[in-house]
Amino acid sequence: NLPLLVTAGDNCFDSCGITTISLPVLTTAGVFCFAYCQLTSVNLPLLNTAGNYCFNTPALTTISLPSLTIAGDGSLTACFSLTTISLPSCTNLGTSVANNFVFNVIAGNTITLTIPAALMTCNAGSPDGDIQYLQANNTVTIVTV
Repeated sequence: NLPLLVTAGDNCFDSCGITTISLPVLTTAGVFCFAYCQLTSVNLPLLNTAGNYCFNTPALTTISLPSLTIAGDGSLTACFSLTTISLPSCTNLGTSVANNFVFNVIAGNTITLTIPAALMTCNAGSPDGDIQYLQANNTVTIVTV
């Protein structure tokens, strides 16, 4: 139990085998922070920045990160089971508006994606490239806020 952890560095929980994480004051998670864990439940209400490949965790079906503004490149790569993704405060999906592999290798799912409306037009009037990738490989319902 680490209720007061504010920053989790690179590889902090990498490959640890945990299934549930609740860090109510965590604001920053580094590169590969939760990668290759067995996460099925995530409670990170104040997470603002997720490093590159932060959540490489195949068992996760739902992720809600209400305070996340920066999703690092590949931050949700290989989260094969995702059906609900809520990122209502996210302003940066990867380092550019191109496909930065945020949702890489997620395919064949029916997904509800909640994002700010600005991400639907930030790429010269088109959606961010990561959203386009998700739409091209899944059935996606987009909820804008």
